[in-house]
Amino acid sequence: MSMFKLATIKRELDLAQTMAWVARKHGMSYARQIAVLSRLMYGPSKIEPQDYYKLGLFRADIAATAGQHYLGNRASQRMNEALGPARTAQRALLSNKMLTGHVLTGAGFRVPRNLAYYCAAGSAPGVRGLTDAAGLADYLRTVDLPVFGKPVDESLGIGATSFVSRSDSGAIRFGDGREYAPETIATEIVQHFPRGYLFQELVRQPTSIRALAGPAVGTLRVVSIWGSDGPRGLYGVMRLPAKGAMMDAHTQSDHAICHVDLTTGRVIRTQNMDQMCIVATTEAPATGASVIGVTLPDVPQAVAMCESAHRLFPTHGVLGYDVMLTEDGPIFGEVNTNPSHMMYQRAADRGVMSPDLAPLLADALAATTARIAVRLPSAASGAKRKRPR
Repeated sequence: MSMFKLATIKRELDLAQTMAWVARKHGMSYARQIAVLSRLMYGPSKIEPQDYYKLGLFRADIAATAGQHYLGNRASQRMNEALGPARTAQRALLSNKMLTGHVLTGAGFRVPRNLAYYCAAGSAPGVRGLTDAAGLADYLRTVDLPVFGKPVDESLGIGATSFVSRSDSGAIRFGDGREYAPETIATEIVQHFPRGYLFQELVRQPTSIRALAGPAVGTLRVVSIWGSDGPRGLYGVMRLPAKGAMMDAHTQSDHAICHVDLTTGRVIRTQNMDQMCIVATTEAPATGASVIGVTLPDVPQAVAMCESAHRLFPTHGVLGYDVMLTEDGPIFGEVNTNPSHMMYQRAADRGVMSPDLAPLLADALAATTARIAVRLPSAASGAKRKRPR
């Protein structure tokens, strides 16, 4: 087994038991559940059975509008692709965390400081280059800890690790307490992440965030859309790590997602991602602190930062920004071209196509289509073609 998380942890419901529970507790027969599931799976919303039950869409108060207001992962991805063409240079750039950081830094935005970069194909400008296991091991033996490491092209926390201290024997201690020799860590990085692994400073969050997230960094996901009036924040969610986790993503069970008011920073609702949405979460998984009535710091500033940065990427009508709320203010972690709207739907207990959000998304789609349209002169127009130069 690898020392790194190489896949997300999926806590799937037992569908047979869940269907029996819904029939017993909510009076929805097996036949009715199957009929509704079939309609949602093959209809425009593309909601899979697992998400149907995790979202609690069998509840009488939302069942009638579930297919209109909620999107499954396939429909969500299709909408994101319509808002941002898949085959663009900007999408390729945004898929590389180090290159994205260079662009954001060049535009005056703050990102964690890059310390070193491993890539089998060679080094990159502006950062210490590591090209083999020996160089990696030497770096790990001498670098001032703590640092944070992550693959440049993965998502959902795959491979992300905090290297927090060094034992008397020289072993590197991870954020979850495990210890490994530098040579062993280097071998696994070379094996699993040959396209690039980035070492950055480990940021420190204010006391109010650490009270909820614990020692790991909890990130604010701001989803921004570019409509007819320019970029604007659509919604925000805060990811709270599980107890003992090194990051806040789906590589760990028992983490939670908070729906955050982008204007005030107030936590509106919190959902443990291992539980159905029929019950809201009241305590942070890592610390047990109450999340009710909490107001996160610097959220309006983070939203303004995301809206401004969106103008760097005009071919994208929707982007998901991971923002770290640090002691020195908000800084960018990464930018996602295919943000998961399921996080919002579960945290907020409402659909991303609800009546207040659907018109904004439709406007963003129309604006994106108009913005990236390219009109080429036709042969019939008599336009002169310029020679390439």
